[in-house]
Amino acid sequence: MNGSTVVILQNSIKTTASFRIGYIYKLLADGAKVKVIAPNDCQYSKERLTDLGVDVLCTENMQGFGKFISYTQLNMMLLKERLVNKNNIYICHFVSTLIIFYI
Repeated sequence: MNGSTVVILQNSIKTTASFRIGYIYKLLADGAKVKVIAPNDCQYSKERLTDLGVDVLCTENMQGFGKFISYTQLNMMLLKERLVNKNNIYICHFVSTLIIFYI
């Protein structure tokens, strides 16, 4: 994966740091650049990922109508990645997250 960029789409920074950290370590060790696009629901987890060298792209975790705005911002981040970097590899673990990101 040397030189590849892997973009991980998640519904939570906290669950990314809790449940995806193992393969993120592996990707980084293999020379891949890792980006995570997710709502920021835990500043500690965001900092933990950033300290590893992960490029964390996130919005504040909002409620009510703010959640719609947050997901719109996340979609714009994803669209930018897809348009600018056509060779990225994308990983999404949940159908619901995939649907939200592709609205």
